[in-house]
Amino acid sequence: MEIWKYNLVVDVHNIIMKMITIRTSRRVYIIFSIIFGWIPIGIILLSYSKGTIVRDLPMIVITLSVLLLVYTLLSIYKITYDENQINYRGLFGIKTINIMDIKRYKIKSTVDATKPTVGLYLDTVNKKSEIVIPANLFTSQSLNDLMNHINTINGSAKGKANAGKSVFSYRKKKKV
Repeated sequence: MEIWKYNLVVDVHNIIMKMITIRTSRRVYIIFSIIFGWIPIGIILLSYSKGTIVRDLPMIVITLSVLLLVYTLLSIYKITYDENQINYRGLFGIKTINIMDIKRYKIKSTVDATKPTVGLYLDTVNKKSEIVIPANLFTSQSLNDLMNHINTINGSAKGKANAGKSVFSYRKKKKV
């Protein structure tokens, strides 16, 4: 009976708090399906025309497995937020920050030694809990909604609540 009461309290809490979930954009799934989807189709057509479809079957299975693996990895990325906190789930776990702890947020691009990163940077009062959300995986509208939500809850956070029409257009400004 105690478990039933706890589940009821959690359900009511989630309804009142209006948890909002942002998942990976469909556009990203389409891009990867074009990249990895045409490879097995090409192999099938080529092996069918040569009559070697049985011999090439392992390669077809491998390329379709890569597509399935990429879809699985993309499905991991998720942003969930309510009136109190933002949860970002990425490849390396879940990061949670309190909205009232955010002091600055901005979509910017940085170029590290390993790779360029375009993302939504959430700087907090406690530097250990800052989050970098990869902006290329989510729609600009969903990131704008998240930034507007931060503005609504935490009016003292400094930031620009406009991701633009395309988050792919953000580049590092060159100094002249």
